[in-house]
Amino acid sequence: MTLQIHTITIGAFNRYLVGDEGWILIDAGIPYTAGRVERTLAWLGVDPREVRLILLTHGHIDHAGSASALQRLTGASVAIHERDRAWVESGYVAVPRMWGRVGQIAGRPIEWIARAMRFPPVQADVVIGDAGLSLESYGIHGRVIHTPGHTRGSVSLLLESGEAFVGDLGGGAHGPGRKPGIPPAGNDRNQILASWERLFREGVTTIYPGHGPLLPASAMRAALDVRI
Repeated sequence: MTLQIHTITIGAFNRYLVGDEGWILIDAGIPYTAGRVERTLAWLGVDPREVRLILLTHGHIDHAGSASALQRLTGASVAIHERDRAWVESGYVAVPRMWGRVGQIAGRPIEWIARAMRFPPVQADVVIGDAGLSLESYGIHGRVIHTPGHTRGSVSLLLESGEAFVGDLGGGAHGPGRKPGIPPAGNDRNQILASWERLFREGVTTIYPGHGPLLPASAMRAALDVRI
């Protein structure tokens, strides 16, 4: 099989279906949207049972909310970093902290609402540690690396061919005049920048973000003004 990358977007949320010698799904999307993935698989002529792994870049509801339904559809293993594991196994809706005091104050009502919410939980079959994970056994020529900052357990998938799937580490932006950059909220801004430095050192060529269009790594590097 020639490397294939299919973007499955609902609203502002991206999921990615990647095929090489096997198929994996990167992120599950918001709750109750598994049908979009099922229809995409049918359109591509891919049997859902050919998807061997659902890789969650982190444990937020917009990336893990449909993981349980998609696991039932595909029978695939679910992979998440150990530091975000508890969120997906309990369905806990974690709200990232906004940068700056004004943002934190504005975000408090959302935090209060989120405390009363849950999404369908899913058990992690593959727990990723800080050393990362090779995906060769799943038919994908690439590896998962720990890229913390948005959450403590955020990960990115880096293919041997240079594509990187980075979740909410940052990336593209919608609309004219909008520039790529890091997200407006997260666990540790400095960690996000350090994670980007690692990706650039690893030789990433193309960024596939959790939100917004794909972009060349050079554009992201310029936007962050990172000098390696």
